Amino acid sequence: MNEVQQIEQYLNRTLAPEEQVLMEARLLLEPALRDKVLWQQRSHELIRAYSRKQIRLEIEKAHERLFSESRFSAFRRHIKHIFR
Repeated sequence: MNEVQQIEQYLNRTLAPEEQVLMEARLLLEPALRDKVLWQQRSHELIRAYSRKQIRLEIEKAHERLFSESRFSAFRRHIKHIFR
């Protein structure tokens, strides 16, 4: 298994217990590996943040279409009726 895959599994907590212990020992002994894990973890955070932003934009677009286009007027009436 290459190091990137191993770091990925470590971050996702999918390593076997003995591999998890070995990885944690390596992290204590290898500053370069600690840096790689940190940067991979930060990459995950950025990807999640970007994904959330993209989903939010898609939801906003759908909302705008549903509540502005005339072909969705029956849907709008139904939703307004639910929230009376």
